[in-house]
Amino acid sequence: MTSEKKIVAKHSRVEHAIVNYFLQEQGKFFSFKQLRKKFSKRFQKEELQECVQLLIQSGFLTSRGTQFRHVVAPTEEQPITDIDDIIEGVIDVTAAGHAYVVSPDRDQDIWVSRDNLNTAFDGDQVRVLLTRRKKKKPEGRVLEVVSRARETFIGTIQKLGGETFFVSDQKNTDVDFSIPSTKMSTAVVGDKVVVKLLQWNTGMAH
Repeated sequence: MTSEKKIVAKHSRVEHAIVNYFLQEQGKFFSFKQLRKKFSKRFQKEELQECVQLLIQSGFLTSRGTQFRHVVAPTEEQPITDIDDIIEGVIDVTAAGHAYVVSPDRDQDIWVSRDNLNTAFDGDQVRVLLTRRKKKKPEGRVLEVVSRARETFIGTIQKLGGETFFVSDQKNTDVDFSIPSTKMSTAVVGDKVVVKLLQWNTGMAH
């Protein structure tokens, strides 16, 4: 990887981290000092300053004195009117559960909240519907999973009440799988196992 590509990749990680943080803390103001404290172990001060300035210029952040926040204004809502509002790409799920959809057809990644993933896992090929077309930070929701990146997962068998669950080792898989007793084979609670996803319908918890 060239030094230029490394810089771009680094800036992308900083931006994704800050965007994700403000989206989780919708409407709250934070000073740069607070952001610096929050991300000091991950990013340099200069990287954070540059990213915050870019997000202010793009309109994602608004400022009040030395503090910043992200607020979704009602005027950002736009009706979906044509097929160009449906984008296909690969979904990148963060450890916090939110995601970005990366598409070769768009310069900007599409942000998707954890409530709008529609059964998608990290790495899946998905179709998303644009719900906000803000120039620098488009947002959307997953319409369908086109293809799975994986159907098998590694994790641990756990039990809660009378139900048995599989908890994935992947930090960005924020879903516990319900395991019917007929599918347990010889596994017991606490075992490290490999499971295969059989079914997950919209509206199902697991």
